Amino acid sequence: MANSEDQTTLKFDTLWDAVSVAGYVEQLLSTEHQWVASRLSWLFISQSVCISAYIILSTSNGIRDGAAQQVMILRLALPIIGIICSLTVGISVAAATAVAHHLANERARLSQYINARTGTTIPLIGIDKKFRQDNLQWTKWGGGLPGWLPWILTALWLFLLVHIV
Repeated sequence: MANSEDQTTLKFDTLWDAVSVAGYVEQLLSTEHQWVASRLSWLFISQSVCISAYIILSTSNGIRDGAAQQVMILRLALPIIGIICSLTVGISVAAATAVAHHLANERARLSQYINARTGTTIPLIGIDKKFRQDNLQWTKWGGGLPGWLPWILTALWLFLLVHIV
């Protein structure tokens, strides 16, 4: 199989070979999506713990004598931990999304190849416009929203950190 973006360069000995490759690409794409989901789940759990701890520290009035300095250190440390977690997950989600982008286009190219040789109408759900059906454009934007959440949480923690200092 050729690496070019032009679907006419795809060459298989049999249609079954094309279907097999399409199945493999779908497995790889599914794995990337699972990694994104796992990373975002971990992010939500870690951020909920950090935000809860930050709110408790910020609203607690019953600080015993000598603990004010420790509370202030924790109030500074929690946003820093939140930023580190959000940035780490954001970078890893961006990496998985980049791989998924390429795989989705490859899946659409294979769908075009199979459609042209069998008369089927497998939907084209690649990322690039030339590999997407017009009635499926919304899935690109709707599916890409979770990738923004690590960056939004990073901005929240930066705001809180600047607000404290």
